[in-house]
Amino acid sequence: MSSLTCRVAVTLAVGTLALAHPATARAATETVLFSFNNTGSGSTGYQPQGGLIDVSGTLYGTTVWGGTYGIGTVYSVTLSGAQEDVHSFAGGSTDGSHPLVGLSAIGTTIYGTTSAGGGTKCSGKGCGTVFMIAPDGTETIVANRFSHSRGWFLQGGVTAVGKSLYGLGYQGGADGVGTVYKVTSAGALTNIHSFNSDTDGRQPVASMLNVHGSLYGVALNGGTFGGGTLYSVTPRGTLTVLHAFGSTGDGLYPSAGLIDVGGTLYGTTEAGGAANQGTVYSMTLDGTETILHSFAGDDGNGPDTALLKIGGKLYGGSGGGGTHNAGTLFQLSLQGDFHVLHSFGAKKDGQVPNGDLLDVDGTLFGTTEDGGAYGLGTVFSVTP
Repeated sequence: MSSLTCRVAVTLAVGTLALAHPATARAATETVLFSFNNTGSGSTGYQPQGGLIDVSGTLYGTTVWGGTYGIGTVYSVTLSGAQEDVHSFAGGSTDGSHPLVGLSAIGTTIYGTTSAGGGTKCSGKGCGTVFMIAPDGTETIVANRFSHSRGWFLQGGVTAVGKSLYGLGYQGGADGVGTVYKVTSAGALTNIHSFNSDTDGRQPVASMLNVHGSLYGVALNGGTFGGGTLYSVTPRGTLTVLHAFGSTGDGLYPSAGLIDVGGTLYGTTEAGGAANQGTVYSMTLDGTETILHSFAGDDGNGPDTALLKIGGKLYGGSGGGGTHNAGTLFQLSLQGDFHVLHSFGAKKDGQVPNGDLLDVDGTLFGTTEDGGAYGLGTVFSVTP
């Protein structure tokens, strides 16, 4: 996936680069709970690119393709692997299509975004939507008037601050390289910030993280060194760059969301680091970066899932590398002690894990975009 009308203050901190920690294998038990299928009466949505959320003991996610109209679904899956398509996107002017990211929940109501569909056109197709799914499975479009000026081609989810939702347009805005948008509880849609490639980055991705009322996120490209940025933005749209990726030895192209651990942010980059195959990093809120791990291929490459903290350990996935070159699941300490838990890609196993992981009572649940019994993706569980 790798590569303003308002000027912003840029704060570039000199990062502290840690030496790469050696990768060691630590066996974990992985189970494929469900294989997506596009054949016959058992056809489902397929090729999930987003992770899972837990709502009252049932897991929910999205697929990019498949369903009744062939353009994506919201699905549910039980902890034992029983899957059901909850909503098939219909596209056109009334519904979205092709959701590229996972969901978020406020109480028992589910929110998400689609990359296309909706009531306006961008480059000949719908610009995208924000939708919600009620507990009874009914879908409602929250916002569908995205545009070149407001932002479009949504590749991030929505984050709640107060009674409003905030999200990202991967394209669009004053310079055409992305926006931060706000949707009020009444459905009013506003562009609150337009990215500028040379300063605050371009092509913002993933879901932003709410830390004490400010939002933190990443842009895939652009910034001072061209390798993307990590930024904070206020609900009024004032954006500050905390770090520009791409200096010597640094990570490149952050495509996953962030987590907050005691006031320090943790994330991944798809490339860069000692072997140019991606990194895990930490970042203080004043912009001081530490590289915790540089991927080398055998331990994975191209990590593009948000990290998950369980106890004193971080967990994540890489979309490539490992024993079968189909991705890995890994664990590391907050200091960077790194272990491979699982290499994807054995027979009927999933391939290319790129959805964020979910912790349910100490068991990890996730998705792969490819692989499984039909080659169209899986839901899996792993016991570390």
